[in-house]
Amino acid sequence: MKCLCPYLLFERGREIISTIRVHPKSWLKPGLISLLLLIAGNVSAQNCEGVTVGAVTAHQGEVQKVCKAAQHATELLKQCGIESSIMLNIMIQDELIHPSGLPVFAFFHSPRNQIEITDFEAFKKLVKPDSAYYKLPMRDLYESLIAHEVTHAITCQVIHDSDCPRVAHEYIAAVIQMASMNDASRQMLLDAFPRSTPVELEMFNEFSFYSAPQWFIANAYRHYNKLENGCEFLQRILNGEIQFLCDFEFE
Repeated sequence: MKCLCPYLLFERGREIISTIRVHPKSWLKPGLISLLLLIAGNVSAQNCEGVTVGAVTAHQGEVQKVCKAAQHATELLKQCGIESSIMLNIMIQDELIHPSGLPVFAFFHSPRNQIEITDFEAFKKLVKPDSAYYKLPMRDLYESLIAHEVTHAITCQVIHDSDCPRVAHEYIAAVIQMASMNDASRQMLLDAFPRSTPVELEMFNEFSFYSAPQWFIANAYRHYNKLENGCEFLQRILNGEIQFLCDFEFE
């Protein structure tokens, strides 16, 4: 079974969920990690250390913020020894529409080696008032979801287990998403899903992720944060030494 990674985040009812799968090893290329916008038209671009982000309509200040959010994610991953030489592309758009017709926040498309995100103003309209995300500062949430997408892109390049379930990728992305938040935002999301710290991995499965992704994200971080060596645990996931349940497959 090929390891396929989900990267589409969108509102449906109360949750932002992830549903799209892509092949992780179809676009491995050498080079430093960077985010480069490759679109036609009048493109504004902004460089920051190791990263380039551009957009057609987003202003320079916004492009710079996206650039730094991506940098922050790569630095968090590097702290655990997770990094890739892959060159990434990012496109900031006014609107993204899933083939189902639903508006989406972000999408990672591996054949084009490209992360697409909505701009910040459009993103704010996607978060529903009855969502736990709605209570968070929108900027911090937005940048944490960029970190989530960047994590998927990088981990799909370095994972050593070709049979890893999608939920394994989601666990790592959840950890980095939560770690990228400021302390107050992180605590607000944890408080939205109060429970004792999970001990067993069985609760982190595809059913729990797809049915309650924000619950999954908060509790994955709780679980990770109580481990004696969290970084080693993430490395073991990438090496195929940690087994997650795989409840169902999408074809």
